[in-house]
Amino acid sequence: MRRAALFICRSGHSHGMGHLVRSARYARMLKTAEWDIRLCVVSDDTGIIKKTANIIEGLDAIHCGEKELTDVLPEHLSRADTVFADMREISRGLNDILIRAGKPVMVFDDYRYARDTAEAAANILPHYTVKKANFDNIRLNPVKNIEGSGGGILISFGGSDPAGIGLRAAKALAGKDRPVIWIRGPLTPGEKFPVLPGVEIVKSPPMITPYLAKCGTVVTTVGMTMIEALAGGRKVVTIHPTLYHARVGASVEGVIDLGIHTLFSPRALRKACGESSPMGGGDIWDTQKSREWFTETAETLAENGAAVCPVCGSARRSAIFRDGTMTLFECEQCRSNYRYGVVRAEEAYQENYFDETYKKAYGKTYEEDIGAIRSYSSRRLGIIERLIGRPKGKKILDIGCAIGVFLDEARARGWDISGVEVSGYARRAAEERFGIRAAAGVDELSGGFDAVTLWFTLEHIKDPAGMLRQIHGMMNPGGILAIGIPHARGWFAAGNRKGYVSARPKEHEFEPSIPAIVDLLAREGFTVMQKNIFGLHPERIGLPGWGIIKKIQELTRKGDTFEIYARKNSSRD
Repeated sequence: MRRAALFICRSGHSHGMGHLVRSARYARMLKTAEWDIRLCVVSDDTGIIKKTANIIEGLDAIHCGEKELTDVLPEHLSRADTVFADMREISRGLNDILIRAGKPVMVFDDYRYARDTAEAAANILPHYTVKKANFDNIRLNPVKNIEGSGGGILISFGGSDPAGIGLRAAKALAGKDRPVIWIRGPLTPGEKFPVLPGVEIVKSPPMITPYLAKCGTVVTTVGMTMIEALAGGRKVVTIHPTLYHARVGASVEGVIDLGIHTLFSPRALRKACGESSPMGGGDIWDTQKSREWFTETAETLAENGAAVCPVCGSARRSAIFRDGTMTLFECEQCRSNYRYGVVRAEEAYQENYFDETYKKAYGKTYEEDIGAIRSYSSRRLGIIERLIGRPKGKKILDIGCAIGVFLDEARARGWDISGVEVSGYARRAAEERFGIRAAAGVDELSGGFDAVTLWFTLEHIKDPAGMLRQIHGMMNPGGILAIGIPHARGWFAAGNRKGYVSARPKEHEFEPSIPAIVDLLAREGFTVMQKNIFGLHPERIGLPGWGIIKKIQELTRKGDTFEIYARKNSSRD
């Protein structure tokens, strides 16, 4: 099945050519696969497509002015499966359009609104402050391999060079004992320049790579040329058009940084170009890695679609954490949080899930925690029985039954038990230890249940509404649904966001607020009968129960976990 990708980038006198060059390279990576590609170049220069023909050759490219963007873009978004935006600063209005389009978006080096809402963010240009990003390795930029190690000096200040640094650098280095190549971009102001001894002026070459191959030293600013030169092991000297670029340049390792152009010193430039020092990292720069990473990420985004809250369905969100596997969003409507995978998910519920993973959350392995689990099971069954009556002859289903401790306790009290567990290891353990044969999925069971329980299971399911809908159809009239689940608005999450994000299991698809899960249950045909709010369960790891703190958590509804007991309505609303 063919997919469609829309690349949006800025280019022009005020934005340079780097965003366009990078977008065009990524677009070509996908074009070799099963993708239809369109490149939207946002620029106030109406002739940008013609002027950059050598960069975008072979791509379906269109021009769009800044003022036209909000009118033109929706039509192109409607045809895309995935959107890639390389613009540095996406406005609030444009960001709203991207969200409303309902397409997954990946942004590159964006420092405004989109970095908080895009499904994936790559900050792979250097920056002087730490920003939220899924990918921040400079080596993921799509550089070209550079052969050769000439002794010349290359001058390049992007496609526009509005500060005129290139000409001043060329004058400073003219007439020396090393040849100089000055690359003038297509938007560089001016047409006629003085003849400079030993300086070859090249205007808008199709590729800069052949000229890099002739030069061992590169004079440039922060951008793709700098990255390519570092990748090729060249000495890099940087001079910057703005204070922003100067601050970024000062943070880059492996370059000789001369600061902002207003402090330009021909003598300092000549001295820097004459010094010998190891630069770059061509020996460890794997250009194939960026291709593999980008194509896999693009495919993952297309498969996952746009991010929406699984609890309330809203697309209004803010990223509270990003890493190389996922983005953690907080829903602005219901205040639940949920994960969005930026790489293909691996199997989460192997045998070690009940050892190392479980221990990270509770301080004990599942086996070591069985005593506490059995105690909680007895209490929970007591609540269900008070709501539904004597268990004899009644059927109970535990979804996510693990090795069967809850079901073993229920059977002892007279329930007719059934279980569902996705982990093959846990199903085998349940049968060997308790003689309980659990199903691998809910679809394997027919229904007729008087009670269904999900003890810290629902948060592992991508579509909780769909699961609740299915459960509703499997339950007898007046049946009881019991859920235990983490609380996205508990003290831990609210008071120690960094610690909460670090400890939050990555296999949790979402963690809800209490009002959000109550509303979800109501929409799916359940009336809440009882809510129990709990703390961190310190007794599990041998600490005092902190009863007064736990009581305060309950009273303030700020416990870190909670249980809900709900009755099935006769029909769903």
